[in-house]
Amino acid sequence: MLTMTSCLRLLLMRYSKNDGIRMLRDSPTNRVTRNLTVMGIETSCDDTAVCILSGDRRVLSSRRYANREVQNRLGGICPSLAAEQHRSYIDRFVNECLKESGRRLSDLDAVAVTTRPGLVIALKVGISKALSLAREGHIQFVNVHHMQAHATVASLLYPQLHYPYVCVLISGGHALIAVAYGPADFDILASSLSGSPGECLDKLARALPPSAFQFGYSHLGAALEQLASKCSSNGHLRYKIAMPGTKSPNFNFTTIKNSYLTLLRKISPDALHVEDFCASVQHSVAAHLANKLHHCLEYIQQSDMMPSERRNIVISGGVASNAYILSALQKVGGAYGYSVLAPPARLCCDNAEMVAWNGIELIRTRSAIPFSTRIVPVLGIDLLFILCSCALVAF
Repeated sequence: MLTMTSCLRLLLMRYSKNDGIRMLRDSPTNRVTRNLTVMGIETSCDDTAVCILSGDRRVLSSRRYANREVQNRLGGICPSLAAEQHRSYIDRFVNECLKESGRRLSDLDAVAVTTRPGLVIALKVGISKALSLAREGHIQFVNVHHMQAHATVASLLYPQLHYPYVCVLISGGHALIAVAYGPADFDILASSLSGSPGECLDKLARALPPSAFQFGYSHLGAALEQLASKCSSNGHLRYKIAMPGTKSPNFNFTTIKNSYLTLLRKISPDALHVEDFCASVQHSVAAHLANKLHHCLEYIQQSDMMPSERRNIVISGGVASNAYILSALQKVGGAYGYSVLAPPARLCCDNAEMVAWNGIELIRTRSAIPFSTRIVPVLGIDLLFILCSCALVAF
């Protein structure tokens, strides 16, 4: 019986035999300097997004859709419904973007698409469309790693940002800290042993009494942040839990989530101060992230991994749009002499602009991953063992 991953590999193998698709190969000595125009496609989870971006950082057209109302009603993301949404919108979005930008498909230099990691059934929709467009328009097909795109989108907005820099990627599915040396060259310093910050915030928001929220089209995590902003003085310290251990740089958001779920079961609904509870959850997540960032920056400083004259931290991913968490990470970065950059909320969530921009950077540096049927979610070189063996100061 074929698994979904096997089906996706067969799909890639089918299209790879078509010589109408031109693939990129490594050629570090031959940089592309001309202005490029690339279509980006993002369908890794529940956001259907398409855009056309030029190499001079102009967004020529963009479309994005996600049905938050259905997700909140169902209690989370349903992969089959997400894939159906992608199938319903992607053709229209591609046509609208081409028309709005005044480009024909053959005018584009490439189509970049998220190929990993994500929901396989959702990824398949975007990959199928991108491969079809590459074949039809005789343009290049560029594989893009989802977290790689989040890590590099800041340079779309900040031309002064140069490699290397530290990136903190925090979302509903991921949490990691890495040093970026190029659009496809990363050293991983910290990742999550269990859970993610976005999933932790969402699940705890969902565990609260239904009367606490008016969800509408908002993310649950965003609704929790809104309630937390209304907490009483020192309300963020009202509901304390035992934080996960600090002996390694790895995150553990499942421990935080389970501790608060246990606490909720012990408190009667009438005695629960919802705003203070939300503030306490948000503070615990922020403190855990800040702790691990401190650990990693301490290692970077001891190892001379970053130039002293140019130190930047990029914070991206959906959770980076949380102002309280962002402020906590900015304080840690500032203490080590780093400038902290964060994309606006629209580019922190899943979007096609980050995919197209990463595709442009990959083409320019000739570092795009050759066309392959192997689905490999690893972002870069893992340095976690080295960090765990270092005796660093606890935060």
